[in-house]
Amino acid sequence: MARPPFSRDEAKQRLRKAVEAVESRSCAEVVISVRPWSTSWAGIDAAVGAGLAYLVLLYMLFAEQIFGLLWIALIVPVGFGVGAFTSRSLPGLRMALAGARRARAAAEQGARARFVELGVMGTRERSGVLVYVSLTERQCVVVADVGVLARVPEGEWSKAVASVEGSVASHGVGEPGLSALCQAVEALGDVLEGPMPRGEDDVNELEDVA
Repeated sequence: MARPPFSRDEAKQRLRKAVEAVESRSCAEVVISVRPWSTSWAGIDAAVGAGLAYLVLLYMLFAEQIFGLLWIALIVPVGFGVGAFTSRSLPGLRMALAGARRARAAAEQGARARFVELGVMGTRERSGVLVYVSLTERQCVVVADVGVLARVPEGEWSKAVASVEGSVASHGVGEPGLSALCQAVEALGDVLEGPMPRGEDDVNELEDVA
């Protein structure tokens, strides 16, 4: 089975080049983090399993065929397992049941946690920018440190962030989404270069793709 585009080594190289393009023009420290999911969504799996088990139970209770208690005790749990497994195997179904708002909230929470975990807030000039991609939720979240928010005009930064986040929202997590994300990240250099120029003593403080 082919690996998803974002999980391939080639994708990491392309994302790293996009980051290098930004950091060659500015003192910003950009990190791209691609995660398979932001939360387990086990509750939705359990809900789907319970729903299927309930339907199986109703059928066995009211069907013309008479089922013994032993059969009910055996088949109803099987229905739960099939439902939970189906939900776990179909991320699209999970996200449809979760809803866009919950998916976005999970990605935002995951991005904030990753921002701290990777030390993006600990750069010399507080110039860190995290571009967080969560594949199951099909979400991209940009988190910038205070140094970036203080130096880049709010309107320009908001527009640039919307472009980066929209690359995944509009094109998904396949090849089109990967290409769009690389282009949008590289374009951050246009916004960051003026207010945050690269200094002669600038060093790469963070891993570009983590």
